[in-house]
Amino acid sequence: MLDSIVETQEASELDSLQPSDVLVWKNQAGEGIHAAYCIASGFVFNKMGQSWEQPWSVIDIKEILDYAEVISGGGKIVIYRKSNPE
Repeated sequence: MLDSIVETQEASELDSLQPSDVLVWKNQAGEGIHAAYCIASGFVFNKMGQSWEQPWSVIDIKEILDYAEVISGGGKIVIYRKSNPE
């Protein structure tokens, strides 16, 4: 289970991402819109859609920071982090 949950809207707080963090973009209504998995400081394992034609990729978090205009539309990025990642 998750031992701690960190919630943020501020891009500056994303500088503290740790490998194994799970990022979930939630719109203003609290619905999950997108998710990515942090593999290294500032880089996430990501898929830009649900179809087979859209590949998995490793990208800089800055490239998808405002995915689907979630942040600029009043939503937020929620970071899920284990207290003792392995």
